Amino acid sequence: MIIVAASQLKVAPMDLRQIRYFLALCEHRNFTHAASACHVSQPSLTQSIRKLEQEFGGALVTRSRSGCQPTPLGKIVRTRFAAAMREILRAEADADRYVRLKHVPIRIGLMETIGIERLAPAIAAHRAVLPEIEFELISEAAAVCLDRLREGWFDIVIGGASNLPEELFQCEILYPEDYVVVFPRGHRFGTSDGVDLSEITEETLLDRPNCEMRDRLVAFSIEEGIELYAPYRTNNVETMKRLVSDRVGVTVLPRYSVSVDEPKIDTRPLLRPSLTRDVCAIRARSQPMRRQTADLVRKLKSHCISRSHQDAAR
Repeated sequence: MIIVAASQLKVAPMDLRQIRYFLALCEHRNFTHAASACHVSQPSLTQSIRKLEQEFGGALVTRSRSGCQPTPLGKIVRTRFAAAMREILRAEADADRYVRLKHVPIRIGLMETIGIERLAPAIAAHRAVLPEIEFELISEAAAVCLDRLREGWFDIVIGGASNLPEELFQCEILYPEDYVVVFPRGHRFGTSDGVDLSEITEETLLDRPNCEMRDRLVAFSIEEGIELYAPYRTNNVETMKRLVSDRVGVTVLPRYSVSVDEPKIDTRPLLRPSLTRDVCAIRARSQPMRRQTADLVRKLKSHCISRSHQDAAR
């Protein structure tokens, strides 16, 4: 058994950055990766950890070529720091609500390709029942959404959940979403029930480098001997849709990132390869979920399941 005297845990004043850096190091077990996650240089993070070790009077991590591990003292400090960080995030959230006239904002991170068509009616219905709740819907890149979620800035993130580490995130599937070919109205694809990837070789392709299905599209094209060339590339879905509407080319996007009311563009299912993703409500396991957020997730899930059944019946 390890016994640590109370006097050993009396430390000089420290700032939140030191706590964040140490928790990141415990998670990533690597100084370089932890520094990258905290957006600081490795020397700065290393100096911060050494200062903490001086303040606590002992080594907090053991270093090796393969990375680092928290020492017995480090494990004790990590537990306390993690609890303190949770309380700090709760305090920030409470203060934020007070500044906002005591309303309860639910911050939702939307990964870039998530359309609001399936979600807006459920959110509106939820607020009709609880008018004191405010909503903030922020569209960001997937990595930014997940970072902010783990920092406690977002209550939930809505997006694709492929390859997310289960020990860090919990996901609830809201609805499945297939991928469609997007083209300008009046295009020849409009006379078809669907489009094969091979047919796109005759078109100017607009590529989205951050597409989560891009590797599968590339692998399929190689297997089938399909030569794809994209002279235009952009990470922004709205920019891509504008290029399509201006008849620059065609692209492949998740179905609900394109509204049925788009005046200048049209869609058809991508027949081969058939691509589908699960759109999920994602929460960080390290952050407690507020009752209002849990209620919203249930409302979203119920609404999306109902809409999926309606679509299947058509």
